[in-house]
Amino acid sequence: RLDDFSTADSIYRDLTPSETLLGIDELALRRSIISEKLGRDSEALTLAQTAAEVAPGRRDLVLRVQELATRIGELDTALAAARSVLDLVPLEDEEGKVRAHFALVELLREAGDLDGAVVQLERVLRDYPIHSHALELLAELHMARGDWQTATRILYQLVPLAPNSQQRAPRYRHPRRR
Repeated sequence: RLDDFSTADSIYRDLTPSETLLGIDELALRRSIISEKLGRDSEALTLAQTAAEVAPGRRDLVLRVQELATRIGELDTALAAARSVLDLVPLEDEEGKVRAHFALVELLREAGDLDGAVVQLERVLRDYPIHSHALELLAELHMARGDWQTATRILYQLVPLAPNSQQRAPRYRHPRRR
């Protein structure tokens, strides 16, 4: 609470689970946060992974693993965590589910897996067929893959979703002419 992470580090580093009322997951989480604050991101990731392994149903822990792994460039770990986060979002949390899909799409794009990113966006569009952001990303991915015909078809789907004629006009142009 006092932002004295060096002191907190020395206290938590020597603390064993039997010496505290904290659960193993919470102890690992706190150690992870302290390590991150002290600039030891790899250690923070390892501790977050430990916390997530102990409590695999805690979305916050798996999300922390995803964020730390993304930050330090461990894309395989980040992708695995992002898929787990997607599975942990409650069905009634539609916004959370969509956010988790988009986070996974961004990681797949960063990893160069455009086909995987397309599949994820198509899953979003199955549930939300007129989700304009998903359609825009899907069109971008098809352009990146050189699939101009599909990109054009998707852009035409976006035309009626634009709120005014000024925003509709650019969507009528062929993607190669943009």
